[in-house]
Amino acid sequence: MRIVALMCIYNAQGLIYNSLTAVAPAVDEIRIYDGRYVEYPCTCGRDHDNSCDHTVEEVEQFERDYDGHPPVTYIKVPAMSEIEKRNAMFRGAEGDLAFVIDDDELLIGKPDPLRTFAEKEDKFAYIDFLFPDAGHGTGAVIPLARLFRVQKNIRYEKAYFRLVDDDGLVVDMKADNVRIPDGIRTRNRYYLPPTTFITSLYKYRGRGRNEAAIAYNNRIGPRDWY
Repeated sequence: MRIVALMCIYNAQGLIYNSLTAVAPAVDEIRIYDGRYVEYPCTCGRDHDNSCDHTVEEVEQFERDYDGHPPVTYIKVPAMSEIEKRNAMFRGAEGDLAFVIDDDELLIGKPDPLRTFAEKEDKFAYIDFLFPDAGHGTGAVIPLARLFRVQKNIRYEKAYFRLVDDDGLVVDMKADNVRIPDGIRTRNRYYLPPTTFITSLYKYRGRGRNEAAIAYNNRIGPRDWY
């Protein structure tokens, strides 16, 4: 089964090059979805659909610099809600194993565990996510479901931490991670080994983007669910 990276991006010129170089060795294809969340205010002061910085040029530079990189498809989508955009990414990956990653995230460690999961029958896999203040401020590593078999109309339902398919609930990350600060993980879940993980680059985003992200989070309401 092919592994396809689904990258959710917008105005990512300072981050996407590094994110691409990190994920490329682990996947067979990269699909970049460039589109603004409707609640997300652009730093340029105008409401438009796609990146207005040098994101496209950074992607092109990556393609020139790295011979043998997996195929890269750059897809511009209309402005829509976060859930709508993430579900649109799934609809283009039916039959594949989708690895969901954002432009301000780095995949670190060995890519082999992603291939190992491709041989399993589980619908999804958790991968450790490292970022400050997680786990109710304890700094605990939070596992997030980011690797999915795209089948049976899998989709996010109302919130970015809950996924369903035509058979019902697939995963509720909020419910699963309640005891993570205590070191207790949900049973009957497939977890990639800690040699492979994601870390956030949010500290390296430009000031304007950080301000826009804060405004976005304030518009959609509290997002601290772990």
